[in-house]
Amino acid sequence: MGTRSTTKIYYEKEFIMGLYKQDDGDTNSWGTELKNFINKCIIVNGISSIKEEEAKKNNKILCNGIGCFALQLVKEFKNECGGLYATNENNNQEYNYIIKFEGVENDKDKIEYFIKLSCIEDNNFKFRYKMDYGL
Repeated sequence: MGTRSTTKIYYEKEFIMGLYKQDDGDTNSWGTELKNFINKCIIVNGISSIKEEEAKKNNKILCNGIGCFALQLVKEFKNECGGLYATNENNNQEYNYIIKFEGVENDKDKIEYFIKLSCIEDNNFKFRYKMDYGL
């Protein structure tokens, strides 16, 4: 029997996608993999061959927005039948991760975007990444 988990991706309050992972769902395993994946991502608004080449050169994953990020996450970890499944917003397991994209207005009246990663069951597992829109 494995340590089951869910990962739910939101843009602000809108549910984008949910994943159910059948095993290794604890923060030292799946949580660390999620954190490392987010660190490898560059979120852009519009794709160009220059951006794609720069991302590959820097060993980064290019994501054209939040929907693309969600599918890149699946692509990174879904390599065979079983193990990782699509799920709904109401599914809860032993560990439940939230990846939330949100905009925060800064002191210059501009919106800065952040990715927040947290685990509901572990209050010490919280990370916030400032999104760098582009290369």
